[in-house]
Amino acid sequence: MGCAVVILHAHQFKEKTSALFVYGESITLQGKVTDLYQPSNQGGQFTFSVHQINGNNLPVGLKPNIQVFDSQFSGERLPPQLGEYWQLHVAMKPITGRLNDAGFDSEQYYVANGWSGKAVIDPDSADNKKIKPSNSWRLWLHQKVASQAYEYPSFSYILALGFGDRSEIKPLQWQQLRDSGLSHLMAISGLHIGLAMLIGWWIGLVGRMVCSRFSFINYDFYFLLPLLTSGLLALFYAYLAGFSIPTQRALIMGGAFLLMKATRLHWSGWQILLYSLCLILTLDPFSILQASFWLSFFAIVTIYLSLWFINRIQYSWKQKLQSILMVQIGVFIGLSVLGVLVFGGISLVSPFVNVLVIPWVSLITVPLLFISLFATALMGVFGTAEYSLITWQWVDWSLKPVLFVLESSLGAWMMLPKAGALLFLLLGLSVIFYHFRWIFPIAILWLVSLCLLVFPVTPNPKWQIEILDVGQGLAVLIHQNGKSVLYDTGINWPQGSIAQSVIIPSLMTKGIDRLDGLIISHSDADHAGGRVAIEQALSPTWKRSSERIKGDLPCVQGQTWAWESLQFEALWPPKLVDRAYNPHSCVIKISDTDFSFLLTGDIDAISEVLIARQYPNLSAQAMLVPHHGSRTSSLISFIETVKPELAIASVAKNNQWHLPSQDVVERYRKKGISWLETGDTGQITISIYDKEWSVDQKRSNQYQPWYRQIVRKGLE
Repeated sequence: MGCAVVILHAHQFKEKTSALFVYGESITLQGKVTDLYQPSNQGGQFTFSVHQINGNNLPVGLKPNIQVFDSQFSGERLPPQLGEYWQLHVAMKPITGRLNDAGFDSEQYYVANGWSGKAVIDPDSADNKKIKPSNSWRLWLHQKVASQAYEYPSFSYILALGFGDRSEIKPLQWQQLRDSGLSHLMAISGLHIGLAMLIGWWIGLVGRMVCSRFSFINYDFYFLLPLLTSGLLALFYAYLAGFSIPTQRALIMGGAFLLMKATRLHWSGWQILLYSLCLILTLDPFSILQASFWLSFFAIVTIYLSLWFINRIQYSWKQKLQSILMVQIGVFIGLSVLGVLVFGGISLVSPFVNVLVIPWVSLITVPLLFISLFATALMGVFGTAEYSLITWQWVDWSLKPVLFVLESSLGAWMMLPKAGALLFLLLGLSVIFYHFRWIFPIAILWLVSLCLLVFPVTPNPKWQIEILDVGQGLAVLIHQNGKSVLYDTGINWPQGSIAQSVIIPSLMTKGIDRLDGLIISHSDADHAGGRVAIEQALSPTWKRSSERIKGDLPCVQGQTWAWESLQFEALWPPKLVDRAYNPHSCVIKISDTDFSFLLTGDIDAISEVLIARQYPNLSAQAMLVPHHGSRTSSLISFIETVKPELAIASVAKNNQWHLPSQDVVERYRKKGISWLETGDTGQITISIYDKEWSVDQKRSNQYQPWYRQIVRKGLE
């Protein structure tokens, strides 16, 4: 039965995705905007439900949701808003994300959210027009609240708590939320829907007391009133959050609880959890691809286990507080397993911050939030919305202690390698086993884990080279003896960088929080864009570049230096420059007694000719293809001088520059050289052992989920 459900959903998703590309890449869509517009420095994006493609209606059940990116709506031209129907001329794109050992996986993210593709609006097309205005009450209320609360310091959190709109949360605020362990507060999910149900229950109890004065009211109504108000308020809150997938899961679990109460059945907490889990996975099996799914259910399981572990009635306030703290510690240990695997670390203050902030937000902020929402809605209907300003000031005041805690928690995040997840898992199991006095199994558990750590199943390489999948750019990590050197840092953008999203997480999963060395080939943004982020986060001991930069060691022809057991030799450029462009790229050969690798940056043909002339005996088993495989590089004479067995190009799939050039690819292949490119393979790892070396391709050498072929349109 379960397999049939998964196959049905997978087939439906495939059909939706295929329908988007039947008419080619440049198409005209008609459909409805289904979520709030998310502005950015480059324009914005929104979720779009496609109803027509090139005038052809799509059947019910096969209308795909996509992410639409635009750069045209600014100034006086309003962007598409929630609930509006639009006709848009777009360039349809398959989802081709980066794939590394760590970092964001956009392909998984799209599938988990039910998005079948992405589209970029053609800003010059006359076909772009609004067909029907919005009648969304959620949008109307969101705009009212935004206009009233935008001046408050907690404005971004008000929108997040009220509507699930996190677009106003700034990078520093996200860091504070992460470091404090309170990120979950700003994603409307089980906790928030549960609070709405609880408040609704209290309202129902008050209503029951009022109704009890009237004898003509039926007893069943008395009984059902708290259930009705609880369910309705939860439904209202989920609507304000756009019925996001986490709120849908919470509604299902809450609905199971209310159903049990209404039918007077006696289900245990574990039964409610399992029934809800079955229903959620039946309706949306792709939920398992979301980290929030595992975090939500894992949190509930750890709460149940913690309460079971306490296993005694608490009478005094002191005992109750101890129990609350025990539950928080239990949740901390349990969620730390997933936290290390998903986020690469843990918040050191999370148990203590949550035990203070969650009750405060639950008892003070959320009730005030609901009062303010209802006040804004009612007064907005009567044209007196300004009178609800005072209630939003109350909400802002209630969040001031939370803001103080967030600011005080900055820096409390500890990055951990994935092995840290095993440590927390062992700790949690040990506590459970100890409860049953199972001392011997605890000893066996720790002994086996220690043996696996000391005596690994597979031999460790002498050193490794990782060519990270960073899209159109470059970042190469060299590892030996638990230490690392980085060559180039990838690109950056206003909200972040490759350094923050890929390089730093990749190092942290290995337990490396500091770089021995940083080498910048040249100053172009796709190679040096993440330099500042790397220097701030990883404090490299030494830095080298071909540009005159204070604090940098020179990378110029003829220099050699040793690092661990490896030899670094700089082959280019001949001298330092004030600004390093492509021809001034720092070219380095890294060698040991068994293997050598050539890092080429973005050198051009002239640079290649001069290098080959000065180093006629230059050779390397593997090399980085110059300038991402551009026609301006990779001369046959240079290839014949290096004589590599393997050539690797760092490129984005389907990039706008159409790199690598097929002519360049053929030059290498005609020489019998193996060709790999990160856009196809994902991260490429070269492991060097005694007398041999191996290559691991993230997409090819490991099991890949079926959905990757669908969203990439068979590009793998």
